[in-house]
Amino acid sequence: MDWSQTESQSVVSAQLAYLMNHALSDSPARWPTWGNPNVTGIDRPAAVKPGWTGGPDAWTVGYTPSRVVAVWTGSSVASTGESGEASALSVRLPAALWAALIQTASASLPADTWTQPVGITMLEVCDPSGLLPTMDCPDIVNEVFMNSFEPTQADNLFHSFTINRETGLLATVYTPPDLVEEQVFMSVPEQARKWAAEAGIPVEPVTYDAIQPGSPNPEVNIASPVLFADVSGKLKITGTAAGNGFQYYRIQVGEGLYPHQWRQIGGNYSTPVINGSLAEWDTSGLSGLYAIQLQVVYADQRVETAVVLVMIGE
Repeated sequence: MDWSQTESQSVVSAQLAYLMNHALSDSPARWPTWGNPNVTGIDRPAAVKPGWTGGPDAWTVGYTPSRVVAVWTGSSVASTGESGEASALSVRLPAALWAALIQTASASLPADTWTQPVGITMLEVCDPSGLLPTMDCPDIVNEVFMNSFEPTQADNLFHSFTINRETGLLATVYTPPDLVEEQVFMSVPEQARKWAAEAGIPVEPVTYDAIQPGSPNPEVNIASPVLFADVSGKLKITGTAAGNGFQYYRIQVGEGLYPHQWRQIGGNYSTPVINGSLAEWDTSGLSGLYAIQLQVVYADQRVETAVVLVMIGE
């Protein structure tokens, strides 16, 4: 065999190797555990993996594009303390030795990084899900992917919720407008909510505001249907839309306890109504909880509202 000729054999694809290099050389990913700065951060790109047996052995293996260094510290015979338990060795010791050795071994070499092969794509994703960013994503990062393995689904971990900022509960149509605001929360399954609470991660509220409707305005109110009435088909909406400076009124409907979209029924009605018919709404094809909102606009641009919730059945 001619030992002057180097031989090599690929065990993974160039693309997969690049992804491994990229992950292991991600210095900021080590900051939460190691702090910043820390002993694993050297003067050049380097991949590093520390390890610890939980006892008297700890190690660090790391490499640059040109050098590989592995450090083990420990004992082949477990030492014990006064309690009789094996003495634990800090993983920071071999990490510090590794950093010193690889910097010495690389001192005469340029601070090169790994060459990105063909077949790799860099893409903005939402952290930590790794899915495509949405308007609700609080942290967008660049990640590398092998071609054909890029994410195609939008992030489903973070969502915007409309809440009462004082109670932290989901807003309803009866929450005072000055207390309503949008906040982004992490959505976690029920079995993970305890973990999130212990980790200090705010999760999405699941309970609605308990604020009840106030006393009806005699000049702006919906008399029928009543609150939480079961309705179907063509629904007649009655009540009062009047008052000094009256210009017009309109009826809007929206789905849910706090509709994010309102649909106007009919037009703007310029004739006041007192204890009479306001509009007719065809609920055919709809089901579930809906809000009916009466808005009365006055000459001074003041707007008074009245809202009632109904349950539409098939």
